[in-house]
Amino acid sequence: MKDTDAAWAAGFMDGDGHIGLRMVPSTGTTAPRISAGQVIPDPLEELQRLFGGNVRGPFASKRGNSDKYLWSLSNTAEFVFCLETILPYLRVKRRQAVLLLSYLQAVVGETGAKFNSGLSEDQLRQRISFFLEMKELNRLNTHRSEESND
Repeated sequence: MKDTDAAWAAGFMDGDGHIGLRMVPSTGTTAPRISAGQVIPDPLEELQRLFGGNVRGPFASKRGNSDKYLWSLSNTAEFVFCLETILPYLRVKRRQAVLLLSYLQAVVGETGAKFNSGLSEDQLRQRISFFLEMKELNRLNTHRSEESND
């Protein structure tokens, strides 16, 4: 991949992307999430070309705004390739990328890419700890971007 493609993707993810973990509250299980949404599919199709994943949509907006398309990755190899490629260029979501790479290393290292199946209480606690740290990082970034718009 060209450096300019990696830098563009990092800038796009810094501005309009999501790097995080999601949790299923009823089970406490966690899973990585890398995604981006847009009202036009073109930039998302470029992310798909660069990193894989899927572009879906359009989906009706919940607030009456324009319909949205969603790009997301779905497997460990895609997550790692994307994060390692854009990490040198990330500015806003760098800490989330580093944390998600650490999460993936811990999860894949322990379970061979199974994210929550058959885990001990200690392993589940570790994943919840990763989730809470990621949630706080994303909350702080949202708060900072709101401050910069004032």
